[in-house]
Parts: sequence; C-alpha cells; structure tokens
Amino acid sequence: MFPYWNHEQFPLPAEEVGVETRASFYEQTGALRDMIQNHLLQILCMVAMEPPASLESGEIRDSKVDVLKSIRRISPEKVDHYAVRGQYGRGKVNGVKVNGYRQEEGIAHDSNTETFVAIKFYLDNERWEDVPFYVRTGKNLKKLNEIRIR
Repeated sequence: MFPYWNHEQFPLPAEEVGVETRASFYEQTGALRDMIQNHLLQILCMVAMEPPASLESGEIRDSKVDVLKSIRRISPEKVDHYAVRGQYGRGKVNGVKVNGYRQEEGIAHDSNTETFVAIKFYLDNERWEDVPFYVRTGKNLKKLNEIRIR
C-alpha cells in the first residue's frame, strides 16, 4: 500500500460498521468525500496549523486554510503511490459475519464506490517539510481512532 508505512507499528484507523441505513447517501458520496473531505482534513488542519493570531473564528479559519493551501498536489500519474481506494467484502468483524459492500441493501451489484481510502499527504511549508501525514478511513474494519505525532 504505502511503501514506507509500518502497518504493524501503526495500524489503520477505521470503523467497525458498514453503511447500514446510509446506503443511498454513501453510494453517491463514498469515503473520500464523506470522511476525508468533510472530517479528516479538518483534523489534519487542527494538528498542523500554526497558532492563530487570536481565538477569533476568522483567525482560526485562516490558519486552517493555510494548511489546506499547503497540501502538496499529487499529479495524476503518481496517485497510486500516495493513495489507495477500496471496498469491503464479505467477512467477519469482531467474529460477526458481515456482508460485502455490494451485498448491502440499496447498493448496486457493480458499484465502484470506495468504502476505504488511505492517502499520504505532504504539507509544503517550513514546519512540516518532508513530514508525511497519513489519513485513512474505512468501513467494516477493526475500530481504531488515533492521532500520533512523533
């Protein structure tokens, strides 16, 4: 997946649940837009932003926007080196049998919607130069949520 990521030392954070009653929403949105864009980039901003000039909402927003603007662009030919998309299949989660994404009620049998995304980001700014940020999310996996800074 990521050539420099130690999956044993740093396991993948994820969700133990599938799409459940949100099939129509998830089929249109996917993990990239639902979790990465709407939630995990917010966390990335909070971790990586410079201290705002004040605690006024505009100052905090501006500091977060600076982080978003500093995200290194990934060229189309290098996407496979920095990002992975996938879909959960039939299996077991914590010993309980689960359907695959395409077997969930309301999901097309040929769906290409991602339920797992992992992306390695770099921020092109002085503080975080050459420090990778690993952002990932997935449905129907062992639960783990963490922010780890070394």
